[in-house]
Amino acid sequence: MLEFVIEKETDEEIISVSVKPNDKNAIATYNVERILECYNAKYLRKKISILDYKKLCDEIEALSFEKVFAENNGRLFLDGWTLRFAIQSGSTVLKVEVQCPDENAQAPETAKLLTFCKKIFALVEA
Repeated sequence: MLEFVIEKETDEEIISVSVKPNDKNAIATYNVERILECYNAKYLRKKISILDYKKLCDEIEALSFEKVFAENNGRLFLDGWTLRFAIQSGSTVLKVEVQCPDENAQAPETAKLLTFCKKIFALVEA
């Protein structure tokens, strides 16, 4: 089964969510690390039903990371934030990092990735 990690990094903090399945459900771990304060400001664990987890996996598998790369190729980094997304199946890992992504029609696959990541953050923070 798939595992995935999402990180949102700004100058002040790194917010990360990792989701890993087990036999009966999946566990989402949410962590906020304040860069200047050198300690974890928030740490949560939340169970996700295995059916909801499989729906999330289907959504991830429908994304084209090649298109995300192409949409952001040559994009200049602006001060702001960085989105990192990694998906793993067994020993195979696929990672993508996007500087200051936004939801726009010119980059539809990046917008899908960003929407998915926001959904995961909302799921865990709720």
